[in-house]
Amino acid sequence: MAPGHIIPMSSLAGLFASHGVRCTILTTPANDHLIRRHTTGIDPPIELLLLPFPSTEFPNQSLSDASNSTMRFFRSLESLRDPFDRLLRDHHPDFVVSDSFLPWTADVAQNAGVRRLVFQTMGFLPLCMYEMLERSNFSYSPNRETIVIDSLPGRVTMKVSQVQDSAMRRNDFSEFYERIMASEAESYGSIVNTFYEMEPEYADHYKTAMGRKAWHVGPVNVMNHLNEKDESGCVSWLDEQTPGSVVYVCFGSLSRFTSEQLREIAHGLKDSGRPYIWVIENRVGEEEETSNL
Repeated sequence: MAPGHIIPMSSLAGLFASHGVRCTILTTPANDHLIRRHTTGIDPPIELLLLPFPSTEFPNQSLSDASNSTMRFFRSLESLRDPFDRLLRDHHPDFVVSDSFLPWTADVAQNAGVRRLVFQTMGFLPLCMYEMLERSNFSYSPNRETIVIDSLPGRVTMKVSQVQDSAMRRNDFSEFYERIMASEAESYGSIVNTFYEMEPEYADHYKTAMGRKAWHVGPVNVMNHLNEKDESGCVSWLDEQTPGSVVYVCFGSLSRFTSEQLREIAHGLKDSGRPYIWVIENRVGEEEETSNL
């Protein structure tokens, strides 16, 4: 899928392996090198099995190919259903851990008699908000500037401009997200890449008020890199800042911005007067745009 999902999933497998769990990662050939880079040296070793990707529409077998056709990419992933089913029946795993954006894996696992855990790359707050917004069916009005989610701790207020389109107008992603929620309800539980101290009230709300079985195990990438040197100086710089003062900005590996948009974001961060860390993917052909920020 995307590096922002593949890398945490690889780190999660490493975390399991560190507790003596035998892990196998299923992926497509184009993601082979990325996963091996993040799992090499883990003991016990993680087995990697490759599933041929039937679709020719996305040659890199990645969401990076699908900036304008994300839903077509998600649908193309269902072509992996049959080979995934065969591997489950051949290997008889105790559990399947699959990304939330692969809802069809719940059906396959259930039919094969294997329990499925959902891996959530986002934290509890966005998980709660996504579901509340999708279920609220509030109507969009051009005169409406904000919405309030009273059912969440802290009475969350959002600008309408911050709400995803699928919550305001029914579209392809609305239907897809309904499948995601249905598959999560059928699954054994969720593994969430966050930690309790960061959002305790939303972790509790997700488990109690929403009735979801979930484990917070994050941030998973830290667990496999505790002994690495801080070559970028990022951690030492953070240690010098006032607690709770740093703004962290990351739009994920799927976002696409023009040079003008990147410059506006940079100006906004600088003008805020707050210390910040902004994560930008340095894509091939875009190095000059990001280096000049």
